[in-house]
Amino acid sequence: MTNDKNNAKNKANAAENNAAEIAAPRTVIVHGQEIELKRDFVNPFAEKTKKQATGVIATIAALCENAENGITKGEVLEILANVFPDRNVKSMASTVNVQLPTRLASDKQFTFVTTVNAQGEKVYTFAGIANE
Repeated sequence: MTNDKNNAKNKANAAENNAAEIAAPRTVIVHGQEIELKRDFVNPFAEKTKKQATGVIATIAALCENAENGITKGEVLEILANVFPDRNVKSMASTVNVQLPTRLASDKQFTFVTTVNAQGEKVYTFAGIANE
């Protein structure tokens, strides 16, 4: 039998074993008592790690990098409120104040050129990464 056929059989057997394990209730012993695990369980920690890359701070950084003519804190907050409608706007405003420009400059080595627009708002223009 060729390696490809062996690999296919091994994968099929593994899939059957996994299906049997999922279907069969598991039991654990806690404080001397046997407990059968019956509930369907979705790991909330696995979901959190997947979403970190697209969080508020990562979005602020991406907005700064991609804004050709710079961006104000108000514009960042307006976009965040639309991207993350389930989040508290006041909390995101606080995050914007902390991140732009100081924390992004220290943590991600972003450099900014700061100007003031006609409305008197500071406009932060991404100028690159320090030491590049």
